[in-house]
Amino acid sequence: MTGTFWDQRFAERGFAYGEEPNVFLSNQLNGLEPGSLLLPAEGEGRNAVWAAAAGWRVLAFDTSTVGRDKALDLANRRSVSITYELRSVADDLSDLEGRFDAVGLVYLHLPPELRTRAHRAVARALAPGGI
Repeated sequence: MTGTFWDQRFAERGFAYGEEPNVFLSNQLNGLEPGSLLLPAEGEGRNAVWAAAAGWRVLAFDTSTVGRDKALDLANRRSVSITYELRSVADDLSDLEGRFDAVGLVYLHLPPELRTRAHRAVARALAPGGI
């Protein structure tokens, strides 16, 4: 789905999925030593902001400018820092290879023809021993 679809979705008042992190993701990261975390298709930033508050160095990305702006605003309101780029899992992600201690995919909506390629590209972003 394009940035236009998600820009329209995220332009609605409030946060589409709330401001608190995805429960599964937060449970998986709780208790781990914070390091570098990649969050593709991060939308409005709820997971990125939570992770940054927990000590993770976060790089998030999404195709939605509106989502990015809301994420950066949420980070500012919570006094944390995240890096948030405009890009897609369909883009060349080779610059991310081997850079992250953890990757979190939360509700990443992909057509079947892109899913395997995108998952492999994101998995290559993990450093040795990453989760």
